[in-house]
Amino acid sequence: MNNPHAVRRIGGLASIAVALSLFGAGGAQAAPAPAEPEAACAALSGAVVPARQIGLPTSGAHVVSATFSAAGGAGAKARPAYCKVLAQIAPVDPRAQPITVQLNLPSAWNGKAVQMGGGGLDGFLVTAEGPGPGANAQPTPLSIGYATFGSDGGHGVPNPFDADGQAKAFMNDEVLANYGGAQLKKTHDLALALIRLRYGQAPRRTYFVGGSEGGNEALAVAQRWGDDYDGAIAFYPAAGGVPMVVGMGRDARALAAPGAYPDPAKQALLHKAVVAACDAGDGAADGIVSNPAGCAFDVATLRCPTGGDEGDGCLSDAQIAALKVINTDVRLSYPLASGETGIAGYHVFQGVDLTAHISGLGASAPAPGPLSPTEPIHYMFFNVFVRGFVMRDADADALAFDPEHPGVWAQRLSQISMIVGSSRPDLSKFSRHGGKLILLHGQDDALIPVGWSEAYYRSVVRTMGAGAVDGFMRFYTVPGYGHGLGVFTVDWDSLTALDHWVETGAAPDQPVITDLSPATRGRTRPLCRYPAWPRYAGSGDINAAGSYSCVKP
Repeated sequence: MNNPHAVRRIGGLASIAVALSLFGAGGAQAAPAPAEPEAACAALSGAVVPARQIGLPTSGAHVVSATFSAAGGAGAKARPAYCKVLAQIAPVDPRAQPITVQLNLPSAWNGKAVQMGGGGLDGFLVTAEGPGPGANAQPTPLSIGYATFGSDGGHGVPNPFDADGQAKAFMNDEVLANYGGAQLKKTHDLALALIRLRYGQAPRRTYFVGGSEGGNEALAVAQRWGDDYDGAIAFYPAAGGVPMVVGMGRDARALAAPGAYPDPAKQALLHKAVVAACDAGDGAADGIVSNPAGCAFDVATLRCPTGGDEGDGCLSDAQIAALKVINTDVRLSYPLASGETGIAGYHVFQGVDLTAHISGLGASAPAPGPLSPTEPIHYMFFNVFVRGFVMRDADADALAFDPEHPGVWAQRLSQISMIVGSSRPDLSKFSRHGGKLILLHGQDDALIPVGWSEAYYRSVVRTMGAGAVDGFMRFYTVPGYGHGLGVFTVDWDSLTALDHWVETGAAPDQPVITDLSPATRGRTRPLCRYPAWPRYAGSGDINAAGSYSCVKP
């Protein structure tokens, strides 16, 4: 781990006092911080952490500001007294952007730390002041005493709508490597150096929590820096790497074909028909398809009589063809250096709600074309990927690029596969360190296919053995849950469950989760370990977890 003696202080008498405490008799790691929290916070202003204290190449880091915030609020919105530290990690390449970091140091520290992941293509500062994924009604980690920290991922371009800006940012190799995971290690090492400086000791436990890209980052730290973390939580991880973005591009191209784009009304028509056909398969008519694998739906039943587009009450042949592409798994015809060969499709004929997949952020999003805030969101990501990651040409036409048959670009895609995504199945270093991993994915996720997480879990079991995996990993799938929202919107204090597992060895087997969806807020279900799913017992409150049992297919 990093040597706290190398942390330098600059500026006035405070720096002299801290330096004396760091290098005093007996070589103590660090003296206790000043008694008053405000003074302890102010003493961090201008702190410098040299490059040798960060485990990957940088040009060092410094604290930009340290601001004390008094306690306030009440209930779930309670805010503790804490020190908000903003810092920057300087790049090696002067043309690259710095990594901006926020570290929150509570006055009443519980001796532990939580690093929080980003989202999408990053580019926004993760303040780490709020809840983790799937815990919106739970106390925030900061409010219960954790030191928390996050970063902007290594660039400051808004995500994902400034396509030109992001594409240009990712044309820099250091920025791309930071996004691919390097910034996580750099941020971790800086934060722990400053935590030592503030409290006089390192955290007793360090966890990582993230969803989507943050879920990918949670898997990345467990796979690559397993000795640094005692636990990780990955919700709906965007960890599919190159195959995932290939699938996004394939789908965008299919939807861009003449007449192929089903408008939101047609998307809703499809989803309603699938739920009507398969909802009762779990014994409960509750709007949730709990066993998607057992759902059999024939999209031909929605075909317009002539095959043309005859309004919102049916699907045209062109729309059905595009939906079949989206529903199909991706199988690559060219090799990737990562060893990945494909990714699951979005199984829209088994209950996945497409509106979050191809409607972007607007209720009347158009088919793929010129980028705008109402574009299908997968096309937004694919557009930046093609322009910035692959071709490094801000004027490239993403829809003209066929990711399934990339021709001369296949080698570049292979190179990128070693930078992005987190598919490494060997978690032995993390496990030996005592790390525990919670992986959770919604069955209705229309942005990141749940099939990726299922395949990844199986690969870990194949690599390490079922017994070993059972000792450190739990994987749950949630019917009705999408990409953070859904017919069933998860609320669960996963951090407390993880911390309890790490501290006591008691794994969170079949915990109860609560629904935050407005229409059904408060109902509960058991959280079932893959491949099990919750089946209604046939009697009892249909909205109570006790009326369900987890059964395997």
